[in-house]
Amino acid sequence: MAAPPKKKPASRAAKRPQIAPQARALEWGFGVVSALMVIGLLVYLAVLGIRPQIPPSFGLAVRHVERIDATYHVRVEVRNAGDSTAADVAVRGTIAAPEPETSETVLDFIPPRSTRETVLLFTHDPGAKLNLSVRGYNQP
Repeated sequence: MAAPPKKKPASRAAKRPQIAPQARALEWGFGVVSALMVIGLLVYLAVLGIRPQIPPSFGLAVRHVERIDATYHVRVEVRNAGDSTAADVAVRGTIAAPEPETSETVLDFIPPRSTRETVLLFTHDPGAKLNLSVRGYNQP
């Protein structure tokens, strides 16, 4: 008795499911968009790595003074114009007349090129005699 003839294995092309041309175009489109996004991210990171980083640079501005009971609440805006984050930013406000008075606060962190607001409390009206300063910060 003769052995049955062996069947030829199916070619790879016959095993692969057929993909519609629209689906193939969609795959290429997503591939191109993904590649452009990755290239853009790499360029952005390279520019950040090459550009010199400006340390934190602060600007202070009084936004509002309000008297609540016997206390003056001075709302202060603190701006970080630098390229680095500043942590534990110590802000001090002083008035000289009628009696010397100081109020201090610490902001947890101020990201690069952003602003935060804080409130300083005084028992005397700060008026135009208020001096504001940043006393120090940490680099996280």
